[in-house]
Amino acid sequence: MTVAASTGASLRQPAGGPPGRDRILFTTLYFAEGVPIGFLWWALPSVLREQSVEVGRITTLTAALAVPWTLKFLAGPAIDRSVARGARLRNWILGCQLAMGFALLPLAANESLPGFRLLFALLLVHACFAAVQDVAIDALCIRTVPVDRLGNINGWMQFGMTAGRAVAAASVPMIIYAAGWQPAIGAIVALVWLPMLVVALMVREPPRPKDRVTDGGSGLGRLLSRALVPAMGVALLAGAGFEAVGALSGPLLVDLRFEPALRSAFFGAIAPLGLATGGLLAALIADRLGLRRAVAVGVLGSAVAATALGYSVSADTLPVGRISHLALFGAVYLGAGFLISASYACFMSVVRGSWAATRFSLLMALTNACESASALIAGRLVAPLGYGGALLALAGLSVFSLPFLRKLDLTGVKAHADK
Repeated sequence: MTVAASTGASLRQPAGGPPGRDRILFTTLYFAEGVPIGFLWWALPSVLREQSVEVGRITTLTAALAVPWTLKFLAGPAIDRSVARGARLRNWILGCQLAMGFALLPLAANESLPGFRLLFALLLVHACFAAVQDVAIDALCIRTVPVDRLGNINGWMQFGMTAGRAVAAASVPMIIYAAGWQPAIGAIVALVWLPMLVVALMVREPPRPKDRVTDGGSGLGRLLSRALVPAMGVALLAGAGFEAVGALSGPLLVDLRFEPALRSAFFGAIAPLGLATGGLLAALIADRLGLRRAVAVGVLGSAVAATALGYSVSADTLPVGRISHLALFGAVYLGAGFLISASYACFMSVVRGSWAATRFSLLMALTNACESASALIAGRLVAPLGYGGALLALAGLSVFSLPFLRKLDLTGVKAHADK
């Protein structure tokens, strides 16, 4: 038992705001995060391709924009140290939101797409501030939301993120085609900046903690405690099944001979709706189930759905129609939305105390590593095993996260929730 757990110091957490206020605040913040992500990764590649930009340059851009999110844990120590010295997370969030918008504004200086190098540089700056803002928002949630409401709040956060992505992916190309490049950039900046009013009015941070004792000490040298290792295993493995589906869904839909309209419907409606519904389902029941059990349900649910999809697309299994394929895709994304929300809430519970922002962002970096590795492995397995075999293999890999899940120490969290 840690020093903090024995005294209850690390779990003495502010009561947080009213549940409705917390839901509005964090849903809005994650919506604002989702808008530029939907623009950069879902809408922009197709816009660039229509402008005759080479595919290699497009993928180089999207890969480079993912780097700040993979390395965002490097911002954790700066945020943790500043909070320990009395800084406000609200100021971190507001400052990053301002910088995110200002980084995009030069793109509206011309009526058409700017030069690729300028576009690359500005979007990379934007992504850096967006990644730092994400660390600050998660730290705010860890510090202010009671442990028995983390599942609910994380479900709403993922709903907001998915909604923001869908709005940007659906609306930005339409605005570009109808009114031009400048109004589209203006709309994105407005959606990034408008939540600043919500932050200014609704963020209520606890006072600077007097006692920073946790995990036997407060130094960065205690960052990789034994309590964090099982969470790292869950972060690396739990999402392998649904991440493989996400990586293969585009080419798989093409090879299944889905028309462009159906593919657009999938990415614009079915996938976001599945993620959002899964997040809301987690918001309703994850805290009641218990976070460990909720994560297990998400792992098994998404793995079963990915397995069923793998069998459905295998040449030697029962043939199914397009509606059945889409239903199975939707089931995978439903499980993914539930798993993402439940696992993030679980991680927030584990990292409470000193260096919380650093620890949580490290776990998020490992989930990004899971996404990259799953895509790479699944892609390499398609040639020898086919789509079905690749999906089955990665779905099976995700189940290996369950032994790590059993080793998570959530006893202190349960004790706090029971008070």
